[in-house]
Amino acid sequence: MSTVEFESQLKEALSRNPHDFSAWEQLLQVNETKVAKALAEAPRTKMTIDTMPESLRRAIQGTQKTYDEFLGRFPYCFGYWKKYAEFEMVHEGDVKAREVYERGVGAFPNSVDLWIQYCTFVTKITKNPTEVRGLYERGVECIGLDFMAHSFYDIYLEWEENRAIEQNSYSRTLSLLDRLIRIPMQQYQRYYERYQQIANVRNAREMVSAEEYQVLRKRVIGEMKTRQVKNIRDDAVDSEIKQIVLNDRAGVFSITEEKVKKRWQFEENIKRPYFHVKPLDEGQIINWNKYLDFEESEGDAVRIISLYERCLISCAFYEEFWIRYSKYLILIQDYERAENVFIRSVYTFIPESQPKCLISFVYFKESQGKINEARELLNYYLQKRPGQLQVLIEYANFEKRNKSFQDGLKFISSWLESVDEVSKPFLYSFLAKNIWIYNKEINKAREMFIKGIQETTDKFLLFQYIQFEITNNNLESKENVLNIFNLIKDYSFPIHIKKQVVEKICDFLIDCGCAMKE
Repeated sequence: MSTVEFESQLKEALSRNPHDFSAWEQLLQVNETKVAKALAEAPRTKMTIDTMPESLRRAIQGTQKTYDEFLGRFPYCFGYWKKYAEFEMVHEGDVKAREVYERGVGAFPNSVDLWIQYCTFVTKITKNPTEVRGLYERGVECIGLDFMAHSFYDIYLEWEENRAIEQNSYSRTLSLLDRLIRIPMQQYQRYYERYQQIANVRNAREMVSAEEYQVLRKRVIGEMKTRQVKNIRDDAVDSEIKQIVLNDRAGVFSITEEKVKKRWQFEENIKRPYFHVKPLDEGQIINWNKYLDFEESEGDAVRIISLYERCLISCAFYEEFWIRYSKYLILIQDYERAENVFIRSVYTFIPESQPKCLISFVYFKESQGKINEARELLNYYLQKRPGQLQVLIEYANFEKRNKSFQDGLKFISSWLESVDEVSKPFLYSFLAKNIWIYNKEINKAREMFIKGIQETTDKFLLFQYIQFEITNNNLESKENVLNIFNLIKDYSFPIHIKKQVVEKICDFLIDCGCAMKE
């Protein structure tokens, strides 16, 4: 099979199933092979995208398009963001590569690995410390509380230490370490040890902010005067300040150590912390739920949100975690973040075959008074999955709440001719029950049941109808129940179904005291 034929075959497969991860991987390989071939045939001169041969330009643009589509569907594949950035670096330069990294951390902001790659890349292409430090701090905001963030902090700390050596000032390094010893992480002890190593050989002014230093200095001098120290020297004051700070940080470390111990049992049971399309085993799902239970019981919203985001890397295809996360955010009234969670789940991660996230999103929009936006969501879904039963029922109930009862029934009626044969009996049952329960129109409900049974010869609908007649236990009930015999006789129900119907009707007749000859 030629490369062109194989590429066409892959694209056809993806048009049928855009979630086929393996096909996407193969398509990327095909595209990069085409680029390598076109590059080998191109002139050995420096080229830009505007001056290169058309075949090479098309191959590069085709690869870019494939990466864009693939990462739009699977944004949590950090390794492919890196590969895409490296591809752009080779063919279009560092500006384009940086744009890819920027898009990557925008789509996947809670990836420790992606932030490591991005920050490492930027430190190579710029010498501006303010710019580099700003990027590291953006990373801290996104992944700074991750239990496994030590790899990121290691490169940040190394960069700060190199700057400290150049400037002979460890204020920023100690400030960073001061923050790190407060975060429960796998490598928490290393940072405390490094903090002690540096602090012990530096002066007290580098250990705290200028404001805190002045507060401590005033306190120490006051204590010295109370002790009637006659010769208060600056070095003695600094020595006492340093000891106060070191003692305080020792207490901070002990608190952090306890936090780590509390989380360790959950962390050691995380076997797949990265994104993958394969399902997780049940033990992993249980562990994530228990971990979230624990963190929620601790009550720190920032840490709770951080853990949810980390959980969703592993559990991106599990709607239960998206729904749980959105409920938590709604509970703490973080509606903007909740909407973002719904958007990610509905439009990127959860397949259309699982509509619970969409339905929850509709409820959320409705609760916010955004009725038209909620309706647009339902329409969007039905364009993707026409006739999906659960969404049809939800849509009808939505219209009942926000337009009128009749509008809800009209909506279901409009789908009777186009839904599949499996769904149709449920729609007839929905219509009949609503006419019966809410409109109190028993005869019309009966007509709807009978019409549905005649059209579908469905067991579920038949037994729903029997229950309907039995529930309406009045003078006409016996006659209507007996008429069901004629209904099943006239239509092609299997023998075992007819037997079940006869047994149910006989039980009813006995219960209501009818003669056995009936």
